[in-house]
Amino acid sequence: MDRRSWLLIFGVLFFVAPILTGCSEEEAAPTPVASSISPEDLKRLVDENAEILILDVRSRDEHANGHIAGAVNIPHTEIAARLEEVAQYRDKHVIVCCWAGGRADIAKDVLRNAGFSNLLDLRGHMAAWERLGYPIERGTS
Repeated sequence: MDRRSWLLIFGVLFFVAPILTGCSEEEAAPTPVASSISPEDLKRLVDENAEILILDVRSRDEHANGHIAGAVNIPHTEIAARLEEVAQYRDKHVIVCCWAGGRADIAKDVLRNAGFSNLLDLRGHMAAWERLGYPIERGTS
């Protein structure tokens, strides 16, 4: 098939199919779900003492060297074995952070499979938080 044929097929599927099936474009399109939160928005929530869980999945040493106030530290390698510690947040917002994002992705997969429904990445993670000069706590929490 040439390119024009593919474009015609795509056009029919995208624009005509919802009409034929009785769906509006809004109904046919998936509802976007937030998957991240900016450091600025998280700082506002922290300042407001919002009922959220900030889950720092870095190592204990990294967490002790500086973390967001109130963040709970469960290293990504331990998250599956320690789910009961965060179970009360299963239906609340859980902001998962590490230094740059890789470990947070692993932890989010474990949490999602355990039924956590409101998982958010801290956009830019701790690197962005520190770069913006937001306060960090030292020691364990």
